[in-house]
Amino acid sequence: MSRTDRLEVLKQIRAFVSSVYAATSEFPKGEAFGLTSQMRRAAFSIGSNVAEGSGRRSDPDFARFLDIAEGSAAELWFQIHVALDLAYIDDNVRQQLLAQLQSIRRRIRHLHARLVAADS
Repeated sequence: MSRTDRLEVLKQIRAFVSSVYAATSEFPKGEAFGLTSQMRRAAFSIGSNVAEGSGRRSDPDFARFLDIAEGSAAELWFQIHVALDLAYIDDNVRQQLLAQLQSIRRRIRHLHARLVAADS
């Protein structure tokens, strides 16, 4: 797996984290330690786990961290829908965040599949 693939997904995740921060900056102040914090931590966790895994010395280790990143992405998917339900974001913001998240999840799954295939 190329270093470029790893850097590209991290670049995409960094842009997504910025989008999540922008969207949650409009949440009610009372959510600072609730949904705002949860969404920001989940978005940050996706990138942190991809970065940490890519620094590991083995493909199975990297694959494990990609699994964790995928779990954080699934968590954030749920939180985005809750934010819409609570009217903290509108449907346009929801669609934009989910489109970015779907693209990231697809790339993570692709990286994971390549690692598993290389390890076989």
